[in-house]
Amino acid sequence: MRKCLVALAGWLLGAGAYASPPTASDLLAGLEAWLASARTLRCRFEQRLVSDLVGETAREEGVLYLARPGRMRWEYLAPERKIALAAGDRAVVYLPETGQWIEGGEAWREGPLWRLLAGDVPIAELFAPSIVATPERGGEGGYRVRLVPRQPLQGIVDVTLWIEPPEMRLRGAEVLDEAGNRIEYRFLRIRTGVSLDEGLFRIEPPAGVEILRAG
Repeated sequence: MRKCLVALAGWLLGAGAYASPPTASDLLAGLEAWLASARTLRCRFEQRLVSDLVGETAREEGVLYLARPGRMRWEYLAPERKIALAAGDRAVVYLPETGQWIEGGEAWREGPLWRLLAGDVPIAELFAPSIVATPERGGEGGYRVRLVPRQPLQGIVDVTLWIEPPEMRLRGAEVLDEAGNRIEYRFLRIRTGVSLDEGLFRIEPPAGVEILRAG
């Protein structure tokens, strides 16, 4: 019943059925309805780190694969190749250029983007939302929704989502931590409902790599 209500809320929001501007809760319901209907997703992503200490780092880019619930693969293609995988109770980071395979990393798997995109807990139960920009005022054609963790979350101060109407799909995110570091993500060429090879989420360490375990 809850999934039906969320889907209905998202359809109404996308159809512009609200007589007044949507609330932050309306926008999250629309985003969750879009994610629930997508189930699988493939897109290009761009990522950069902006730090108070080192300034802006080089932009990274690659392909994101998502199979809900619980499976996510970030495949970085430039400037260096690497894979960050979370599937069920397994989390892996593979760095082919240094020959390192890092197994474990439960903290990475439980990070904010995994919870938002691959998790099955309603976003509003994890974060307190507020609208900080609209399509007409500073939102670049979308809504910016700031999410503050309701419980401490790995030193995360907040997450800001860029949600684009009418589908209420996610076009970007910014994650701010307590050290003043901000990671910015942009999602491009989004395709939903795609067929994904199960092998994407079942990788094993190649021969000769250094296998490490995260604490």
